[in-house]
Amino acid sequence: MQLQKFNAGTANVRHLLQSFTQAYDGLPSCVINVIGVATKADPQFIFNIELDVVLFHQHKSQAYCIEVNAPLQAQVIADAHESFRFNPDDSHALIEGEVMDVAINLQRQAINDMIQYDLLSDAELEKFNTWNKGFASALLTECFEDVADFNALHSSHFMANTVYLRLIEYFKNNLS
Repeated sequence: MQLQKFNAGTANVRHLLQSFTQAYDGLPSCVINVIGVATKADPQFIFNIELDVVLFHQHKSQAYCIEVNAPLQAQVIADAHESFRFNPDDSHALIEGEVMDVAINLQRQAINDMIQYDLLSDAELEKFNTWNKGFASALLTECFEDVADFNALHSSHFMANTVYLRLIEYFKNNLS
């Protein structure tokens, strides 16, 4: 048996750029990690940005841990940084559009995982299917304020909305 040589140029290094934790009256809660990916050959050059999100959802006195992830288009973020000096409004629009796409993707993933755990009622499943078939360009909203019984759609909306708001703030604050 012959071992292959390790090629340092193809191995990746992951940098934790930022971590956020959010809870709404204790439930649901989520942890958002913004991760920069670089090669070992050039660990200072981030060529990709990934989001790893963990959503904790309670259902019938049992806690479920839903883990989802999605890449951000690093080029869009780089373009926003580049154009910020000349046109801040365009930079913000680029960031908001990319982050919204990622939040929608994460929400879809979370709901699909919740379906696997059988956490959605028939009405919630119908609402998700209607939204999902329409190729929604907005979050599947489910108001979670003043709700006595949190459902899976509340949790997924809370997570996606938190991702959207926190990342918009993070990237806008780091544009200069």
